[in-house]
Amino acid sequence: MARASALTYDVRSTARTGEPPQPDSHCGAGTGALGPRSLQPSANMLKAVIKTIALLAILFVMLYVGMNNTHAIDFHFPVAGTTTKTPVHASAALIYFAVFAVGLLAGTILAVGGGSSGGKKAAAKDK
Repeated sequence: MARASALTYDVRSTARTGEPPQPDSHCGAGTGALGPRSLQPSANMLKAVIKTIALLAILFVMLYVGMNNTHAIDFHFPVAGTTTKTPVHASAALIYFAVFAVGLLAGTILAVGGGSSGGKKAAAKDK
């Protein structure tokens, strides 16, 4: 007993176009959902390019400051506790880079968000 093929062919489309029959798709590929995409950049791509350019500009400023501040300085940060008695003695560029890195990491963590917010839980309880 022969099994029927999983792919069926639409005979009507062959009669109209004269092209060989195409298999009916079960995943919607023929509907355009998985077809070729338009060549225009999306809004997300533009946002990513702008953010990359902004980050490169910030990195350039950091490089410029580091090149022009090569002398050693004493870094006092009383909130940390240990720098009040013995300040950190290092290159100004190195300290500037460390402060920038801490700020960048903190900003990334705040922007990405690492968990579910309390607002979503409160809204779900009200329903």
